[in-house]
Amino acid sequence: MFVDNEVLPPEISALLHAAAETCPASAMQAGQLLGILCRPWQVEINNWRPALASLLTPSGYPLEFTFRSGSSDLAYTAEPGLPQAACVAKWRFARKLDEKLDLQLHPLLPTLAAQPAQRFGCWLGVRHCQASQRFKVYQEVVPQTVPWVLHYLRCAVPGLGSVAELSPSLLGVVPGSDGATEYYCQVEHPGPAVLHKLYAAADIGRLLPCVIDYLAYLAAEPREKLFGRLRIGISYSLANGRAPHVTLFAHASQLFADNRQARLRWLGLVRQLGGQAALYDKLTSSFEESDFSDVVHGLVGVAINEMGQIECSLGLRPFK
Repeated sequence: MFVDNEVLPPEISALLHAAAETCPASAMQAGQLLGILCRPWQVEINNWRPALASLLTPSGYPLEFTFRSGSSDLAYTAEPGLPQAACVAKWRFARKLDEKLDLQLHPLLPTLAAQPAQRFGCWLGVRHCQASQRFKVYQEVVPQTVPWVLHYLRCAVPGLGSVAELSPSLLGVVPGSDGATEYYCQVEHPGPAVLHKLYAAADIGRLLPCVIDYLAYLAAEPREKLFGRLRIGISYSLANGRAPHVTLFAHASQLFADNRQARLRWLGLVRQLGGQAALYDKLTSSFEESDFSDVVHGLVGVAINEMGQIECSLGLRPFK
């Protein structure tokens, strides 16, 4: 038993019990934290209030796990408090979990968090590895603040100075001396030429053909037709003067017709890259025989890690 069943939804409890078979320390730690995160949502549900509608996942579920080809860490992103809460309340909730989650983590955060007309404010990322855990806070970037965020990104990655096809949407910050700052952007008019400029700015233009090939494999579509319909996002992760880590994102619903396709193709890519994703494989094994209409997969990522190797990731919201 991880936490009280009245606090932890059964679909999350089942996922943690599966995770405990391979990494009990991470699962136990995650269960304790998820109990805190889920409590506000469960109170609303138990009081027969309207169903939660988070912008974090396509189905409105306020939490999404992320599985990676190169890591067995237990990672997820969640609403800190209620989805409809004000940004300041979400930051307050996050800081109760870790006092390092402070608006002073980055010069832009106070301004971004104070902006009116935010849709979701901020989200909280968590990664458990054995007995350790790390947090990341994601702050929304509203249209009025896009020029400011672009200025910081272009100072950090000078090669982006002449690229006009970026529109920042999130700023991610990991606390600590070795923490990273991540700039998440929508790519306007994506295509090989634009993407080459974005990758060349990080000195990894030579790897772009492989990234596009892997994306085309996931979509089961010729690469020349791929970018006519895809919404593409990109992130630059920077820390301690290292070269940027670059990740390309697309929505699972644009790549796969259903959950079964998502499972088969993504696991196929994981194995091509030399990974296993054993927990994801186990959790989604029922899709081999049957599927259901609920949307359970979120963002798909194809990343270049610090060794210059390609990794892939996939979001999965808990399901019964």
